Amino acid sequence: MTGGGGSPTLNLELFWFGDDDGTNESDNTFLGAKNSNQTLPADVNYRFRVSVSNTGTKSASGLQLQLEYNYDGGGWNPVNASSNVVRMSASTKLTEGNSCSERLAGAQTFDATNLGQEDNDGLTAANNLANGEEEEADYCFQIRNADVVAGKNIVLRVTNAGTPLDNYNQTPTVTIAAGAITIPLDIQTLASSVIDLSVTPGAVSALLDILSLVSSVIDLTVTAPLPTTTVPLDILTLASSPIDFSVVPGNASVLIDILSLIGTHVDLSVVPGATSAVLDILSIIANTVDLSVVPGAVSVPLDIASLTSALLDLTVTPGAVQIVLDIITLASTPIDLSVNIGSGAQIVSLDILTLASSLVDLNISPGAVQAILDILSLAANTIDLSVDLGSGPKTVPLDILTLANSVVDLTVSPGAVAINLDIQSLTTSIIDSEVASGTLILLDSLLLSSSLFDITILPGEVVVSLNNLILSSSPLDISAITASAQIVSLNVLDLNSSISHLKAAGYIKNHNKEDHIV
Repeated sequence: MTGGGGSPTLNLELFWFGDDDGTNESDNTFLGAKNSNQTLPADVNYRFRVSVSNTGTKSASGLQLQLEYNYDGGGWNPVNASSNVVRMSASTKLTEGNSCSERLAGAQTFDATNLGQEDNDGLTAANNLANGEEEEADYCFQIRNADVVAGKNIVLRVTNAGTPLDNYNQTPTVTIAAGAITIPLDIQTLASSVIDLSVTPGAVSALLDILSLVSSVIDLTVTAPLPTTTVPLDILTLASSPIDFSVVPGNASVLIDILSLIGTHVDLSVVPGATSAVLDILSIIANTVDLSVVPGAVSVPLDIASLTSALLDLTVTPGAVQIVLDIITLASTPIDLSVNIGSGAQIVSLDILTLASSLVDLNISPGAVQAILDILSLAANTIDLSVDLGSGPKTVPLDILTLANSVVDLTVSPGAVAINLDIQSLTTSIIDSEVASGTLILLDSLLLSSSLFDITILPGEVVVSLNNLILSSSPLDISAITASAQIVSLNVLDLNSSISHLKAAGYIKNHNKEDHIV
């Protein structure tokens, strides 16, 4: 480019990385400050705008700016439509071969006819850049995830159609982040095998489609402080295999669809961040489902059709949490649900159709909590519900249609609480309720046969309302120890060979007997 009358001096003066957004080349969002290096994930469109000046004494005729990269010190390579590591990427915001507006504001006079928009081959159209002028070029590119390793550096530059410029006043550098990773695993059969999948920061999609696992381990850890993470697990059969799934900070969606688990452990741990964990498990035999959720807006629905000799252990610590358990059949299975609330509403909904020789243990500590148990059939089972209230209203409705040889043990300590028990049929069963202070208990029982109602009320303003339609060979025992007003309302329509035993030291209201009360 030298000749009579002087020569051009070409300099890379300024650069700015940006998102591939906006409406055209003039309004996309810049990342960080001008001339600042960036950490970017792979497989995402980004823009690279550069300013080249001519401070020489002659025009640079036919100047074409070629984008080039140097990956991890391995040498310079042109960026084009088929290059490795860094590749040009089509953008709806750029028009190939059109000129760029002035956005970097260099010290020289801006050449507005620069032909600098580029999203195809990485080489701008030829332009004459006069001495004392500067031009800008805007490239749309992607880092190729298949060709790079997270944490490595990529240096970018432009040349004049492959000839280096005279001066590079800036060194634009990109550090590769772990982003936009897809890990599909399609495994037909694993015997005595281990799947250990660890995914680090970035938007991650992990797909596991596993048909059969025998004596195998699946260990999946996802760390996602960057965009959204989706981890669906579709597993048809697991025999003697543990699934250990841990999700740490980030917006994560965890989908586990497991059709059959035999002698297997499912361990799901979710720590702070907005997380959705969905477990759809159709059959679990002699298995453990261990779900632990700590602070953050978390939705954890569990849809389990059959649990046999299995443990469902759910622990939720402070934060706004919604937990939904829809369990159709439980045989010889304990459900242990512990909710510890620091702040925010918690909803614990248990919809259980059949419980056989099973334990439901629900423990709720201070905070505003709504616990709903809708249980259709209980045979030789125990429901143990303990509510400890610091402040705020708590509602614990129990809708139980059939109890056979079962125990319902309800303990409520100080605080404003409403407890509703709507029980249609009790056979050889026990309902044991102990209440302290500021509590409303409503018992609507349609049929009691050889069953026990045992209610003990400790000091406080308490209302106990019993509407019993039929009591057959059943004792009804209410003991009230009061320091303030207590209201005990009994409306009993039919008592056959039954005992209604009421002891109260406070105010008794509306004692209506239709049969005999001893």
